[in-house]
Amino acid sequence: MKKLFLLVLLAISIVSIAQEKNVINDIKKIKNKELAKAFATQDIVFDEIENFLISEEITKNDSLQSSIEKLSELYNSISKNNSAFYALKLNKKEFELLDNYYIYRLQKIDSLYKPFLTKQTASNKQKTDESKTTKVEETKVEETKIIESAPSHESCINSELDVNKCFQNIILNKVRNNYNVPEYRTIGVPQLKLFLNLNINKTGKLETKNILRSSGYFEYDMEAVRVMSIIKKNITFIPAYSNGKPVNCSYIIPINVAIIED
Repeated sequence: MKKLFLLVLLAISIVSIAQEKNVINDIKKIKNKELAKAFATQDIVFDEIENFLISEEITKNDSLQSSIEKLSELYNSISKNNSAFYALKLNKKEFELLDNYYIYRLQKIDSLYKPFLTKQTASNKQKTDESKTTKVEETKVEETKIIESAPSHESCINSELDVNKCFQNIILNKVRNNYNVPEYRTIGVPQLKLFLNLNINKTGKLETKNILRSSGYFEYDMEAVRVMSIIKKNITFIPAYSNGKPVNCSYIIPINVAIIED
C-alpha cells in the first residue's frame, strides 16, 4: 500500500513538472510582444517571492511581521501586473495559458510558503523567549501589564454596542468591504478560513503581527494582509491603556472567505 501511495505521489509530481514545462514552452512561443512582456514582468515578481521564501538570511534577521509586510508588497505587485494581461484583450487560448501559468506559479509558491510560515513562527517565538529571558535577568522582576482599557475607536464612545464588540465590528466591516477574493486560480473549495494576529500599537495604528492560521493559499492570506494595510492607513484607533499610559495590545481576528466559482 505504501509503495502504491509513493507511486501516486511520484506520478503527480511528474505530471506537475510536465505541466510546468509545457507552460514555459508555450510562453516562449508567444508572438505577441506585449503579452510576452506582461509574462516577463510577472515572472520577476514571482521569482522574487520564491527567493524571499527560501532565503536563510531573511529568516535569521527579519521579524515575522516585516516578512509578512514584504510578501504583501510583492503580492500587491502581482495584482497590479495582472491588469496588464486583461488590457490586451486575450483570446481563449491565451486565457488558458494565463490560467495554467498562475496555477503552476502559485502552487510552487504555496509549497515554499507553508514551511516558511512554520519556520518563521518558530524563529519569532525563540527570539521573543530569548528577549523575555534577558529582561528577567537584567531586572530580576518582570512587571505584568494590566490592560485598564482595551483598544477602541471614537465612533464607539457613544455606541450601544460593547466597546470590544464595536471595535471588532469596525475591523470586520472593513474586511467585508475591501477583501477581493483572488481569481488567479480555481481551488475547488467553497470557503476558507484564516486567523490573523493583529496589534494595536501605542499610537493607535493596526499592525499585522502574524498569520496565526493560514488559509493554505498564499494569495488568500496576502489579500487579508492587504486589507489590514488599508485599515492601518485610514484609521487611527484609541490605543489600550495600562497604568495611565498607552500600550500595545494584541488581537486575534478570524476571517472567513466565501468562494463562488463559475
